[in-house]
Amino acid sequence: AHFRLESATVSGAPIELASAPTVDRREEEVTLAHGAFRETFRIGTEAVEQTFLVPHSLGPGELVLGIGVDTTLSSRARAEGGFEFVTEGLGIRYGAATVFDANGRALSIESRWSDRGRIELVVPADFLASAVYPVLVDPLITVFQNNFDGDDDLRPDVAWSSESPLPEGSEYLMVWQEPFGAGDNDVYMVPVSLGGVVDGSRVAAIDVSGRDWQRPAVAFQPGKKFVLVVAEETPFPGALRTIEGVFFTPNAATPSGYSFAPPEKLTTTQFDSYNADVAAWCTLDGSEVDAAISVVFEVVDSVPAESDIAHRSFTGAGLVFGTPERYFDPTADRDHSPRLPDWISSRPASSGAGLQFAEVVWVREDAAFGTSSIWNGRIFEGATTPVIVSAKRVTDGPNDGAPSLAMLTSRTVIAFERTIASGTESTVMLAGSLLTNCDDPMGPGCAPAYDLRLREGQGPGRFLERPELTGSQRRTLDPHFTVAYVERVPGGPAGTVGRVKAAIFDVVNLEPDPMLDPTGL
Repeated sequence: AHFRLESATVSGAPIELASAPTVDRREEEVTLAHGAFRETFRIGTEAVEQTFLVPHSLGPGELVLGIGVDTTLSSRARAEGGFEFVTEGLGIRYGAATVFDANGRALSIESRWSDRGRIELVVPADFLASAVYPVLVDPLITVFQNNFDGDDDLRPDVAWSSESPLPEGSEYLMVWQEPFGAGDNDVYMVPVSLGGVVDGSRVAAIDVSGRDWQRPAVAFQPGKKFVLVVAEETPFPGALRTIEGVFFTPNAATPSGYSFAPPEKLTTTQFDSYNADVAAWCTLDGSEVDAAISVVFEVVDSVPAESDIAHRSFTGAGLVFGTPERYFDPTADRDHSPRLPDWISSRPASSGAGLQFAEVVWVREDAAFGTSSIWNGRIFEGATTPVIVSAKRVTDGPNDGAPSLAMLTSRTVIAFERTIASGTESTVMLAGSLLTNCDDPMGPGCAPAYDLRLREGQGPGRFLERPELTGSQRRTLDPHFTVAYVERVPGGPAGTVGRVKAAIFDVVNLEPDPMLDPTGL
């Protein structure tokens, strides 16, 4: 890839550049004189530094440098600013730029993609008005390994977006975690069309900062049309682990189709936070409800074996809905693995107008008895702040874990792993619970109606794990839900091989739909 200065404007007026810049080479440094600017490349072992020197003021207003890009690589925006140009196994990062004046005053500046296929570096007018010249604009160019579609992509999550530059007008957004080095995991996002096409040219780097981001989750808020990606973040080894978020909005003018806000810390607790999940509030027809997105996560306090489930809601970048973290039934037990539904449906409150609520599930481990069970809590969005109403046991265990849930009209379905011991052997099956009487957010909460035996491994050495659940409201009189899961069968170097399967269940009859009686994918 080649990056070169092609244009410059001040207050929108073009600055003339030399048609054939003079070139000066000195060891690992190359300087091109463009008339009013000097463009310099310094070649290092891991990076190329490109700078633009402005010797004197060119007049009032913002300065925009247009950088031509000559490459056959796919481009993608970075949430921190700048761009990446990638092919299989290799990438070039054109980092966010900084401007300096002669007194050492520095400012991070905007890097944007123009409709002419250029990178534009924008120096604000107020910085230039008070600058001591000469002024230096300094982006950084680095080469990195690109493992998109490689073996090290981990922990995907997906959400539907009603906004898209595609002709369909909507699409899915997939995020995933990618190891970069020891103690450094990155997070990426790529849109997926409704036809299932993954467009690698629209991959966006949510975080490639050198900080450790893990376990990403994504949700789209249809009311205010913004997206939130959350993940665990550790700035350096041994530091406090927090939940970080990146908010972004649709923008057809950018390579990815979205504009990204800088990452921000979503938690206020002084303890380590893990395992975040995120979901948007919306009615069944997708319209706005409080324009909020809820985030749940695990907080590990000063006792290593104790953790609690916390919640916060947001209405956009930097906009918190209500108070800091609220906790579900904090106890001396270890609560972990919280999950929200894919989307939070509107259920009109029978005991209070305008209240909408969400179900949350998690695992509680009782260290004294060595058991684990599934618990259920509830959040309702009041007029000014989210409120946690209830937390209750859903299953008796003794070995239940990895829950997932779907909210239907007046019922909630939960799927989870259940380990059953028999003599010296154990097996893992998929179980579930149907919760009823869920239509009153101010009431005592859903009541477990009965347990469901969703799926068992067929044959010795077969285990079922990691269920993912979503519900359908298409058939209001006969709602269905779908469970995707992994079936582990004997074989492979590790002793078992995982196969992804799915089944659709009728909530009324709780029988598999014949059109998807578990199908290997």
